[in-house]
Amino acid sequence: EAIGDVARRGKLPVVVGGTMMYAQWLVRGAPDAPKASATAAASAQEFLAPYGDDWEKARNAVAERSEACAARVAKLSQNDFYRLSRALEIELDREAGGGSAEARRPVLGSDFDVRCAFLAPADRTELYHAIDERCDIMLARGLLEETANLRATGQLPSSSTAARAIGYRQALDYLEARVSGQADASLESYVDFCRQFRTASRNYAAEQLKWYRRDATFAIVPAGDDAALATLLDLDRGAYDAFLRSDAQAAARNDLAGDPKAMKTFASRACAAEADPEAALARAAAAAARFAEADCVGGDDV
Repeated sequence: EAIGDVARRGKLPVVVGGTMMYAQWLVRGAPDAPKASATAAASAQEFLAPYGDDWEKARNAVAERSEACAARVAKLSQNDFYRLSRALEIELDREAGGGSAEARRPVLGSDFDVRCAFLAPADRTELYHAIDERCDIMLARGLLEETANLRATGQLPSSSTAARAIGYRQALDYLEARVSGQADASLESYVDFCRQFRTASRNYAAEQLKWYRRDATFAIVPAGDDAALATLLDLDRGAYDAFLRSDAQAAARNDLAGDPKAMKTFASRACAAEADPEAALARAAAAAARFAEADCVGGDDV
């Protein structure tokens, strides 16, 4: 609705951010296929096991089961074993009479010429340092206090989706440990929490890179290269589709893998709290006290 409103006013709608699944839903639509039965899931796993990491043989074996299956497999990116297994599960349920061929409900429809781009970081190490810094900024701006207040007002129960989100999850674990006595009020405990928050955030970024490495419907554009992004938008549809299939784009997707050795040796810089421990621990103590009050009045099942 919001995208349509922008377009009707003669402007170019630009959607930025969102999780990988949300981006796929927006571009391709939500799948109508039902959840796989336990039998189909187990059978698919057993069927694919002999092929191991041999993508070509596994893909061909699944494609041979039916024309519908071959059509789904043909759309998959290289080494996308998750979706390959999903395609097989759908086919197995269909063969057993318990499912139907996968379809997608259009989201944007045919009125929009959608162009998708992933802005790829030039330096993975610098990206990870920037993520660490962003985590420190979130803590300095009150992430712990916000978490405690949300729990106190009943807006962040442990069973909620938000409570499992990166940031809230680590903050809740830390505050619950403080209240229960499993963690003390030391700088060491606080820094350990900070590092867990940073690590979870970096790991999520790594998963994003893996996702877009597999998704050939998104063009890989160097972050900060405005000219490359503008060129992408100026291409006609045929040229844009050809660009997505080009060797240059295949190479760009492979580059998202980064240098495994460099990633294994990545070392975070000191948490910002270590430079001003008094202020950080004061904020943590206030948040823990607020969190304890919420627990006392039945704010959640801590």
